[in-house]
Amino acid sequence: MSHPIQCFQDVVGLGALASHAIRHPLDFHHSVGPSLNELTGGLLGPSFDPERDTPDQSGKIIFVTGGNTGLGKETVLQLARHRPERIYLAARTATKAQDAITSIQEALPSPADIRHIPLDLASFASIRAAAEQFHSECDRLDTLILNAGTMGNPPSLTEEGYEIHIGTNHIGHFLLTKLLLPTLQHTLSRSPDVRVITLGSLAGNSAPSYDVITSTSGLMAHGWSTRYGASKAANALFAAELARRYPEIMSVSVHPGTVGTDLYQHSKQAGPLYNLSVALMSIFLRSPRTGALTQIWAASAPRENLVNGGYYVPIAAKGVSQYEGDYLPDLSIPRFQVMRTQDAHEYAEAFKTGRIPPWLHALYMHWRDLLQEPFKGVTIDGNVRPNLFELQDEQIPIDNIVAATTHLFSLLSNDQKQKLCYHIDSPEWRTWSNPEFLLSDKGLRLDEVNSSIRSAILAILQSTLSPEGYDKALKAMRINHFLGELVESPRVMNEFSYNFVLFGNPSTTRPWGWSFYGHHLCLNIFLYKNQIIASPWFTGAEPNEIDSGPYRGTRILHIEEALGLKLMQSLPNHLQSKAQTYTQMKDPAMPPGRWNRDDQRHLCGAYRDNRIVPNEGVPVSLFTAEQKSTLYGILEQYLLYLPAYSRALKISQVQRYESETYFSWIGGFADTDPFYFRIQSPVVLVEFDHHSGVFLTNEEPRKFHIHTLLRTPNAGDYGVALKPLIPAVEGLNGKEIVW
Repeated sequence: MSHPIQCFQDVVGLGALASHAIRHPLDFHHSVGPSLNELTGGLLGPSFDPERDTPDQSGKIIFVTGGNTGLGKETVLQLARHRPERIYLAARTATKAQDAITSIQEALPSPADIRHIPLDLASFASIRAAAEQFHSECDRLDTLILNAGTMGNPPSLTEEGYEIHIGTNHIGHFLLTKLLLPTLQHTLSRSPDVRVITLGSLAGNSAPSYDVITSTSGLMAHGWSTRYGASKAANALFAAELARRYPEIMSVSVHPGTVGTDLYQHSKQAGPLYNLSVALMSIFLRSPRTGALTQIWAASAPRENLVNGGYYVPIAAKGVSQYEGDYLPDLSIPRFQVMRTQDAHEYAEAFKTGRIPPWLHALYMHWRDLLQEPFKGVTIDGNVRPNLFELQDEQIPIDNIVAATTHLFSLLSNDQKQKLCYHIDSPEWRTWSNPEFLLSDKGLRLDEVNSSIRSAILAILQSTLSPEGYDKALKAMRINHFLGELVESPRVMNEFSYNFVLFGNPSTTRPWGWSFYGHHLCLNIFLYKNQIIASPWFTGAEPNEIDSGPYRGTRILHIEEALGLKLMQSLPNHLQSKAQTYTQMKDPAMPPGRWNRDDQRHLCGAYRDNRIVPNEGVPVSLFTAEQKSTLYGILEQYLLYLPAYSRALKISQVQRYESETYFSWIGGFADTDPFYFRIQSPVVLVEFDHHSGVFLTNEEPRKFHIHTLLRTPNAGDYGVALKPLIPAVEGLNGKEIVW
């Protein structure tokens, strides 16, 4: 590749890293700068001395990739000082590996059992041979340290045709871990402390999109820094996913800092801009001895000091979030001290019996009263408008959805099936809610089932929703996990703290559906033949962006936020005044009930199935063509869970009632103002609201805490309006009619 092209690609890749540094300076400093302990010569801040602080490793089998040089060699040396039973040093070249072993042995007070295993991570054959050699010698593996890596390579491929950086740094390590996983699991029967440590990097922040990361041709079109960044992002995601699938194994990723190792020397061919940047950085580079501290700590520190799936930066510090400095509550107060000791059931029971906080308990009791009302649906005046909905072929992949659900059934016990399934007309369909409290414990909770069942449930979501809708749901779940980590209560709030329930029997010809609900994500899906109703749903986030850890950069609800503000700002003054029903988020002019501490400005949240919501604001018929386009862009985001064709049909349905559609606004509409808006028509109602803190400490609404929801008025929720149009089927007992 010519130098001009290489330089341009390097600028693009390094620019992404610079952008991260500007947006998240504290995280960047923790990743590349000296720690407080280093700055003060050991006087302040936590420190880690591997000779002093590494606990005894007696009986442990340790496997380190890339152990012949740099960070890997230092890791082997320091762990060997603490009497492990054996260390496997995996490296490509036998002579270099043996030289490293000799050097390490000379530095030890007494000999250690250190053995070389030939390993080339760019070759599947070599990886399989390494695993076979290991298994022939050992049936135990306590600590696997995925340290090896390559950087700065010109465009090239592994033996199997993967881009060289991601093929070596991620895919090679992925295969090695998969082959060694049975031994890791077997070791758990002897020791509860089994770990996988994956070497990450700040460069993961310069990673391209997921589509590029997973495309060899896409990666090859980028410069080395982007390709390397993709591999490091994959490393962090791999560590987090391993922790989620196998929670009994401690899996974390670590960034060593900017370290002067052979990795830089081997990549001088990367281009002139790269070489210049390395020369400038050399004055800040850590030595391999200090660079290895974080991975040595992660491999040996008391297990309770680590968060499974976490990402750590020098030295042994959790990736830093901006929210920790500005909005993190005092975690020493009883609320959080108790919460971190409870599982979801204990937490919910304490809420119900202790009635704390009282305002939320009062709302919960009101919800229970609302549930006693027969379902009618959201209306503008208490009267359901008929003939708005019809049966239609929306071309959803119903065969795939049913097949995915059938597969789930094949994995379940009879008790689990009983807990999962409800009659399609069960009022339990209305008992979803978005707080973190498990108020209605039905169905299967994803963090309480095994990984096969959990994957099968997620496969149902994936086959039902659009690809972009499924991605949005996953992001909401990961942000919930991030919040759980921020407040140190991951047993209550984590990526899988959600319940899944089936209503009716999965069928390609009869109606049925499912509900998926938990903190900040609630989805209700009704299915009949090739038609889908996704309503009601709720999606929220506090905060709405992950700014540290393996999923940093994950962000939701910002597009509908930006489009809503764009629409309001585009209106002429007289229409802005008409749309703005209240100027303040908690306006003194609001009537009783228009604001409450939990729903805040939302009208149609959980249990509000029969809410009367009169039209207010400005008629959409007064908008220009461009303003209408923006409004439908907002609705496109709210309908994202629907498959593309169903979404297009729904937009067309809303357009048919455009003359009866209203847009309303609460709050200011300067760029930094928090706000609420609602779009309401006879066939759809959506709400957007910036909230004050529930877990974070902002007393006033801020733009990083968002609640959104969608309702289908006039009995459209839960597919109720369609049911009279569907021929009834006689029940198996011959006495009742079931749908």
